[in-house]
Amino acid sequence: MTLTSEHKIDDCVGGIYEDIKATLRVSIVPLPFRLWSQNPRLLELLWSRLRSNLETRYIECAADRIRKQAAQMVSNHRVAHRVDTDEISLFTIQKSRVVIDIHHYINPKLLLIVTSLVKTLQRDTFNPITDPRFCLSIPKGIPTEMPTIPLLEKLWLSHDKRRVLKEIQKALALPKISTEYLGLAYCGGYLERAWAELKSFTRTNTYSELTEHLQLLARTLVHGLPFSLNIGWDEFTSIGMSGLEVLNRIMPLQNALPGLILHMAALKVGMDGVEKASQSPYPI
Repeated sequence: MTLTSEHKIDDCVGGIYEDIKATLRVSIVPLPFRLWSQNPRLLELLWSRLRSNLETRYIECAADRIRKQAAQMVSNHRVAHRVDTDEISLFTIQKSRVVIDIHHYINPKLLLIVTSLVKTLQRDTFNPITDPRFCLSIPKGIPTEMPTIPLLEKLWLSHDKRRVLKEIQKALALPKISTEYLGLAYCGGYLERAWAELKSFTRTNTYSELTEHLQLLARTLVHGLPFSLNIGWDEFTSIGMSGLEVLNRIMPLQNALPGLILHMAALKVGMDGVEKASQSPYPI
């Protein structure tokens, strides 16, 4: 399976992509949606059931909670040191910060998205929040201060960068290399420096414990989603898929996203400190 470029899609998927970016308040189409767009009807079905919750304040607040928890956990372990301008250029640091901020913002939302789908397909019981304040809609649209980041195709990269990306993909058991690392590959030598520190952390028992903690937190938070997803296994037969096949496509993302969240949190803490990393880079 290959990722679908935003420049190589039909009009139907293109319209959904634009709605995804506006609803999630992000300037790129994140990895899960790129993968699901391999079957445009699957993307259309999943998005139609996800959208109502993603428009609410609840999802924003839940993502804030995951982001803050991740930043505070990694700050206790000094995962990534601060990168100074005597190590790498200020321009490269600034480009890297943009990539990190966008994914530090969106990845907690993505974990909530895939966890809610898994729990729905597993027929879990939900307990929707009743506080009307959390059911309110958030403003749609990409924040004006959030730029679009370039994502380099792997074929355009040097052998060394492709090797690093392959290591990252294997370490996190990603179906495909994710957009944060394709973005960081564009930022001079920052990718290699960042991964040198994250790699050793990813192999520790502490890392495993922290990813499990984020998984549990996400499962707890999705049980309070304001609206039911209303999707059953039988609905996938109309698009030529089985419910089990869809579930098997989603669960690897659910397993990988806590690690991606910790990685971006660690880099953000190392770059800007735990206080800034505990806050949303693009608050409502």
